[in-house]
Amino acid sequence: MYERNWVCLYARDGGGPQPPKRLPKIIENMQYDAYRSLAWIVRSKQGYIKNTVLFSEFKWADFFRKRVLEDKDVLAGKSSFDDFAFTVDEEGRLHLTADGEEVVEQAMSLVRSSEARGLPGYIG
Repeated sequence: MYERNWVCLYARDGGGPQPPKRLPKIIENMQYDAYRSLAWIVRSKQGYIKNTVLFSEFKWADFFRKRVLEDKDVLAGKSSFDDFAFTVDEEGRLHLTADGEEVVEQAMSLVRSSEARGLPGYIG
C-alpha cells in the first residue's frame, strides 16, 4: 500500500510520517480528525473542487490545522477547533455550532488565498 501511495501515514495532529505498523488494523479504529471534517465541509461549499489527487482532503486538513486557530482560542484553552466548533448527535452525525460557522467562514477565506495555491483542487 505504501509503495502505491494508498496510505497516508500522518497522525491526526499532522505529525509524521508514522511507521506503517502504527496504522489501525481496522478502519473503525482510525482516530477522528476534525480538520478533515472541516476540509470536507469546505469542499461541500465549493471552497475547492473535488479532484483525483490521493489524500487531497488530508492535505487541506493539514493546511487548515496550521492556520485556523487564533491566539484567543488557544488562550481560552481550545487546543483544536473541534473543542468548540462541532457537536455530534446520537447517530454520529456532525453539526456545526455558531463558533463552528465562524471557523468555516475563516477556512473559506483561506482556500482562496495565495497560501493555498498548489493544493489539490485549488480554485483561487
